[in-house]
Amino acid sequence: MEGNAVSAAFNAQVSRIKRAPDAAVYIGVSLSTLRRLSKAPHGPKPIKLGGASVGFDVRDLDEWIDRKKAACGQPEASS
Repeated sequence: MEGNAVSAAFNAQVSRIKRAPDAAVYIGVSLSTLRRLSKAPHGPKPIKLGGASVGFDVRDLDEWIDRKKAACGQPEASS
């Protein structure tokens, strides 16, 4: 049973990370725009996954979306 708890915790952690192409779709921008945004001071920050692969934490993507909405005067999404 302990192995199942570890496996579930690992899967929950992994599902929080989206690879760059999926992250771009998630926030509604092109991959090149996501790369440009990730270099900006307040853009979503990439996480190195190994080699040239990067991912993005879904919470960071959601926070970025909320900041963009706030800047446009739209209310934040409720969790």
